[in-house]
Amino acid sequence: MVFVHGLVVSSSYFAPLVADLDADASLLLPDVPGFGRSHSDREGGSIAEMTGSFAAWCDWHGIHDATLVANSMGCQMVTQLAVTRPDLVGRFVLISPTMPAEYRSVPTVLFRALLDVPLERQSLWTIWLRDFFRAGLPLAIRTLQLAMRDDQLSRLGDAGQPGIIIRGERDPIVTSRWVRTMISHLPRARAIMIVRAPHALNFSAPREVARIIRTAFQDG
Repeated sequence: MVFVHGLVVSSSYFAPLVADLDADASLLLPDVPGFGRSHSDREGGSIAEMTGSFAAWCDWHGIHDATLVANSMGCQMVTQLAVTRPDLVGRFVLISPTMPAEYRSVPTVLFRALLDVPLERQSLWTIWLRDFFRAGLPLAIRTLQLAMRDDQLSRLGDAGQPGIIIRGERDPIVTSRWVRTMISHLPRARAIMIVRAPHALNFSAPREVARIIRTAFQDG
């Protein structure tokens, strides 16, 4: 099981979810190049290029047919991998997947993200701020712009792996309409909502997310 983090924050914010899944599978938590503990000498020009670097990491570690668990912008990388490198992706879990079509400007996305701040477990922001200063504002804004330009819907029909989309009921960033749109394009995915939950479900509602993932495994 490989975890793919969202914008700015590193894989460390998956720690609560990993603690609940520790006995279920081999768990790998890489940092996307340029973020967290991972460095990059070049800037990706698209989600596809960022995903290419991630695929190379998977190849290096001999990963194939894995369950990919992603949050936020990391979900865009996973859907890209599911289409361009289906050998790497056995199934996927998309937690609060971006980028909703109705939120396609930097000010709008930042405003919606601010609405999420009081809804999360507040210890998340200690991690987020550390990772933000590590990455820097220019890289954060450039990557956000890449995520907004990514035409994710156009590739979802080719993602034939079984998948789950998990959304928090109180998520101000990912709308229920966006999730329904994604589901309508994905051949083998279903959606589950966690009540009273915010955007970073892997951190703020880890037990509920872990239960959903375990059920998916039981269902085969």
